[in-house]
This record gives sequence, structure tokens and C-alpha cells, in this order.
Amino acid sequence: MTKRLLPIALLLAVLGLAASAFGRAGGGHSFSGGSHSSSSSSSSSSGWHSSSSSSSSSSGWRSSSSSGASGSSTEVPTPCACGLFLLAFGVFVAVKLARTRSAEAGTAAAVEVSQEQRRADNSQSARQVQDGLGRIAARGPSFGAEEFVGRMTRLFVQMQHAWSNGAFDDVRRAMSDGVLRRFTVQLALNRFFGRRNVTTDVKVREALIVAVETDDEFDTVHLRLCASARDCDVPVDLADGEAFGCAARAPATSFVETWSFVRRLNPETRAGRLAEGKCPSCGAPVPLQASVTCDYCKAILNSGAYDWVLAEITQEGEFQLQPAQAVEGFARLKAGDPAVNRQVLEDRANLVFWKWIEAKATGEPKRFARLCTARALNELEAARGKPAPSLSQAAVGGVDLLLVESDADFDRASFEVRWSTSGAGTGLVRTSALTLARKSGIKTSSKTGMSTDRCHSCAAVQTSSDAILCGHCNAALSQDWAFEDLASIDAFRARHRAAQATEGELAAGIGAIASGWERQRALAVMVAMARADGVVTDAERLLLDSCARRWAIEPAQLAALLAAPVDDLSTLAPKSLDEARTLYRALVAAALVDGRIDAAERKLLQASAAHLRLTEDEAQAIVRELKALLDHRAQG
Repeated sequence: MTKRLLPIALLLAVLGLAASAFGRAGGGHSFSGGSHSSSSSSSSSSGWHSSSSSSSSSSGWRSSSSSGASGSSTEVPTPCACGLFLLAFGVFVAVKLARTRSAEAGTAAAVEVSQEQRRADNSQSARQVQDGLGRIAARGPSFGAEEFVGRMTRLFVQMQHAWSNGAFDDVRRAMSDGVLRRFTVQLALNRFFGRRNVTTDVKVREALIVAVETDDEFDTVHLRLCASARDCDVPVDLADGEAFGCAARAPATSFVETWSFVRRLNPETRAGRLAEGKCPSCGAPVPLQASVTCDYCKAILNSGAYDWVLAEITQEGEFQLQPAQAVEGFARLKAGDPAVNRQVLEDRANLVFWKWIEAKATGEPKRFARLCTARALNELEAARGKPAPSLSQAAVGGVDLLLVESDADFDRASFEVRWSTSGAGTGLVRTSALTLARKSGIKTSSKTGMSTDRCHSCAAVQTSSDAILCGHCNAALSQDWAFEDLASIDAFRARHRAAQATEGELAAGIGAIASGWERQRALAVMVAMARADGVVTDAERLLLDSCARRWAIEPAQLAALLAAPVDDLSTLAPKSLDEARTLYRALVAAALVDGRIDAAERKLLQASAAHLRLTEDEAQAIVRELKALLDHRAQG
């Protein structure tokens, strides 16, 4: 009910007219995206339905309660002027309210149509789903869609119980480390603020496979779950019986989530099945559900290599299929790190983001030390403030990889994170860009897969989520992708556009070369400069691409230069003073692409100027010219 209608509602209560109110129980694990106010159990016609599930009309998905009071009396009072005025005013207000409700109903209907269209856009056709399931079944004959949906529906209910009990041992190996961190951080924050969320009467009304995706390493099945439950927040020290009693008296609320499960293309399940209590790698018994590593062969059971693992939970209205085009910079990262993949990166982003939430909500940045770069941790410590209760019920709607960049020191992966700052229906929905960094040269472990919260040196699982050194080999645990920055998505995109514009202006500042052969020679010298430190960064590659386009050089020719021996490139000599100046401009532009010239680049430029037979004054003039170009751009 809007604030502007509140006085009218109070007046109607005085006049004895009925008013409606809609309620929904909030929880620490709820996402307050705008779609929730209009979510329903209706689904698109495409997809694979579980035969054990039943769909219901949208009216069965929202709980509402009507309260009203009407009085009657055997005596009819004699009307007075005041009474007639109140009666007339009451009729007027009732008409206005009816019109308002009619308008709101029209708005709700329009929103529902929009949500249905969004769901359709982010679902595959029935044929696409069937084809995807067929490919999975062809690789693993034991796979059956109906059995899969039934098993994951039971897992959904088990995880709601695990949430209420505050222990995930029974479902631990069915979750990626990122999903586990999502729940354990929320539980820790609830305890920190003295509360506990209890859920009961969980019912799955419909389970529908809405999409199936494959890449070169993983199959992904997206399962849309329409469910209802009762939940409430209670004091953390309240006995179980009383806590669940409170939840049982709470109104039932409905919600829709998409659970994404991943598994390697060729799961190694020849030796046994986890469902039968056997290690899929060696066949040894693994009776404890909490165990995520085989005691005998050390196989990592929640890596996705042996069975389906829950990799992401996306709220209704936030689920979107990944576009077909590749993420900028990802192919170059994978060329040097073959085991890296998108699912693992996004799971790592989920894990890091939730620890950032914990550090900010509690006002204790030290909790974030193992998943944070040193510079970012220092900034968090400097900005340390009081605990932020509004973040204690933060929730994530979705995480998607946006961009990968590399330089001589770090690889960086940036993600779009859609999240809300507090419980259902009350929080501010944000879209942020989360950037993780990893030192150049570190490779992804092919063994750990979706189990990303392990020691990068020995792959040991960590019992303490706040430890900064491995409890097994004593190695630093911050070697993997770590938090570097969190910014608004608009600020992030503005910075990226500015960087691209800078590289374009540097390319323009190099100058035009008439001869096609001389243009290739100039580009070859630029490639040699970029490859001098052993790494062609994304910024350098953007500059090379820009120059190649400006000089009408085919992408295949640039690729050949990037693959050629460096010695073959650096021996090229200019034919004239004008060409020498152009080549030196190219070298300076390559050095300035990150905004500065470091000591190593300065030495190389000095040697290049001597090789090109340029005087020191000529070389310095070119450096000043291109620096001025960048400064002019920076000033607006």
C-alpha cells in the first residue's frame, strides 16, 4: 500500500469499510528484486517438466489476507449534516480507491506480461532443451531427465531444512564452494546480529528444466523451481521447538528460483556412484555426506568431475542465458590457462562477494584477508566503520562474467553482480561490477573445478573460512582470484569506454603511413615492443588492433606477427628519418597505453631511439607530444 493511500485507508477503517493488505515473510536468503512482487507459478510452454510436479494457476502463488470490519445496528441514527457529509465523503473516497485499485490491477497485469516475456526470452524452446538433454544422455547413458529433476527437487527441500538447522553437512558435496559460502555467510551474519531464520512447510509446486548449455568442459542444466514455504526470524537462542512453531504460524509465501547444476562433459564415474556411498574415482566407501574429498584417492567430490553440483541460484526476474558471443579477453586468458572456465570464475566471484558482504556487514575487514588483494584490504581497513545491519540480509540475484583483462603483473576478471541490500521487498536493488585479480602466471587447477575455496598449492579443503594460511602446507591462501574492486556498473563501463578511447587516440597520434609495406613494418616494431616483457596485455592488444584497422592490415597478418619469433621483429630498421619518427611514435604509444612509462620501458625506449638514430631531443619531443595528447583527454 502506498504512503499516499495510508490516510485514506485509516479513514476507511473509521468508516467501517474493508481494506486489503498483502504480506510476505522476509528472510536472510531472499532477493528483493522488483520481479518478486508479481512472480507467479505460471511458466513458459517450453522446457522439460517433471512428471511428479504439478503446475498451478498464478492465483495459487501469492498469499493475501483480507481484513475488514463492518458494523450493523438495529437503531438507525437520525442523520445530521455532519453525518451526511461523512457518508458522502466516504462514498467519494470509496470510488477513488476503486479507481486506484483498478489502475494498480492494470499495472500489475502489465508487469506480469513483461515478466512472462522475460521468462520466455531466457528459456530455450522445448526442442532446444530436448536436444541438450539428448547430448548429455549420449555422453552418460545413466542420465535420465526425470530422475535428475526428482533428485534435484529433493535436494532443494533438503537444503531448506539444512538452512533452518544451520548445518549443511548432509548436502555439502552437492554444492560448489561459492554456493556454500553464500549460505554460511548468511548464517554467520544472522548469528552476529542475534537472529536465526527458520523455514518450514516447504513445497515444490513445479520443477521445469528451462535451458541446457554446454561448453568445452561442463554441461549446465538450469532448473526452474516454483515453491512455497513459511519462514520467520527468531532470536538465535530460541529452542528448536519454539522456533519451528513460530515458522509454522507464519503465512505461506511463494517464490521462484532457477538452480543451475554443472557437471564435466565426461564425468569420471566408472568406479562407483556417490549416491551409493562410493567414490566415483576409486570405488572406496565415502559414507559421510560432509566429506568432500575421498580419504583414499583424494578425489575432490564437489568439483563437478564426478556428479552434478549446484553452481548458482538465480532469483526470478534475474535469470538470463549467457549470450553466444565470447566475453572480451577470455579467449586470451584461456590460451595461457587452459583449465580456466566461465563457470568456475563465476563461482569464485560468488564466493568472494559473500565474504565482502560479511566483512562490510560486521565491520571486520580481517574476515576478508584471504580473499582480498593487499591494496584493497588496506582500503577496507582505512574505511572501516560500524557494523551495517542492512547488509546482514543482502542477497544476490545473479553473477555474470563481463570482461577479462591482463597485463604483465595481473590477470583481472570483472563480473556484473545484481544484488539487494536487505530482505524481501524492502532493499535497494543494485547492479555492481566486481573485479577480481590474480598474479600473472598462476594457472587454474583442473582438479578442483567447482571447489574453489581450497589451497592453491596443495588443494586441501580449509576448515576455517577466515584463515590466511593453509592448515596443511602453510602456503598463503590468497594466490587465487582475489577481490580488487567493487564499483557501480555505470562507473565501470565509463572507465572501460575511456580506456578504449585513449587507445584509439594514441593510434591516431602515431600518424599515417602511405606504403602498405611500411605500415606492416611499423606494426611489427610495435608488436616487438609489446612482447618485450613476455606478455601482450589487453591494453597493448587493443592498441595493436586499433593501429591495424587504421593502417588497413588484416587481422590474420597481426596474428602472424604476434606468433613470430621476437628476434625476427626487432631487427627491422627504418628506411628514412620520417619512418624512424613514426616507428618511435608507435613504441612510445605502446609504452603509454597504461598512462605512464615505467623504468623498464624507459630503458627500452632509449635503446630504440639510439637504434633508430634519433637524437635525444627528437625522442623526448615525441614522448611529450603523446603525453600531452593523453593529458588533454584526461582533462575533458
